[in-house]
Amino acid sequence: MTEIDDNGLVAGRRTETMGYPLPPEPPRFQPKWNHYRQYMLPSPSTGRPTAFARATTVSGTLDDTYNLNRWMERTKVAAVVGAMDAGTSDMAELVRDLRNEIHAGNGSKVNAIVDTISDLSGGRDAAELGTAVHAWLEAVDIGQIRPADVPERFQPYLTAYHDVLTRHALEPVPEYVERIVLNDAGEETVVGTIDRIYRVVTTGELVMGDLKTSKSLDHSWLSYAVQFAIYSHARLMLTVDGSGWEAMPSLNTEACFCLHVPSDQPERASCVTYDLAYGLKGMHTALEVRDLRRNAKKAVPFVHAIPTPSPEALRYAAARRAIQNISHPDDLPGLWEQYQDVWTDALTTLGMQIAALFTEGE
Repeated sequence: MTEIDDNGLVAGRRTETMGYPLPPEPPRFQPKWNHYRQYMLPSPSTGRPTAFARATTVSGTLDDTYNLNRWMERTKVAAVVGAMDAGTSDMAELVRDLRNEIHAGNGSKVNAIVDTISDLSGGRDAAELGTAVHAWLEAVDIGQIRPADVPERFQPYLTAYHDVLTRHALEPVPEYVERIVLNDAGEETVVGTIDRIYRVVTTGELVMGDLKTSKSLDHSWLSYAVQFAIYSHARLMLTVDGSGWEAMPSLNTEACFCLHVPSDQPERASCVTYDLAYGLKGMHTALEVRDLRRNAKKAVPFVHAIPTPSPEALRYAAARRAIQNISHPDDLPGLWEQYQDVWTDALTTLGMQIAALFTEGE
């Protein structure tokens, strides 16, 4: 039975910054990560711990992040300005530390303090709310808790989610909730954690599913399509105990069902189908781009040689530089005398342009 505290919340677990309550730890394997935040999992061939690229990293390769980055900059500036006006001792201390690190030129520490101020000002709210919603809905789908055990704060999300499942007669398959899968069909082996596999009650087929709580999907059509294609075309699924790999179940490879439960308006929840053929095309493009980036340092520079300049070419280059650095137009005749053996009409034209600059402001 789930342990409930005096406030009607599950005792113990909460999100790191905003303190949203979480259900008990799910009974599943918890992967390890390296310092690049890559999965460290047993190799399908050798069984040895191996680093794998994350599906979410690959799926974001093709994103146009300009507007997102600008929005993040504005948000963090607003958080810092708010911290200056807050008047609390904690914020005042953080602002002092920020000023000191800026003057000291410690960029990494400046970034860390700005992130802390942003987090404490609510910058982590959307992410941690999404984490909490995911955790509570997962706990219900795997039968770890009853729907009635979900705190009141998250009941609207649970109700909206269940409304969509009921409306479309979709059934989450408990053994395929939050499972790690491996896709080695492209230029790079990619690993990710799927949210769900749903059984379509009408046909009995299994379809990849994902739960999203973002306010809108409008800026993520491509990245989500790539992410879902990686999942749906995965070859292997990590065993429940994390010791090895097993074959993926047979899935519909044409579509993925995205259960969208907007964080600001859960009552607008819907099931959005994603075309996996488009996502698969994006996956291969993203993997190719990653490969190009990875090899660019070796493949791009110093491949072609610069022709060895002749003595005449070196004198021409010296004449051109001397013309650009004259102190007065009267210097030009002397340069012509010095370099007449390599002088061309192009140098004459350049000399006239430089000479004209001396009289532009007169």
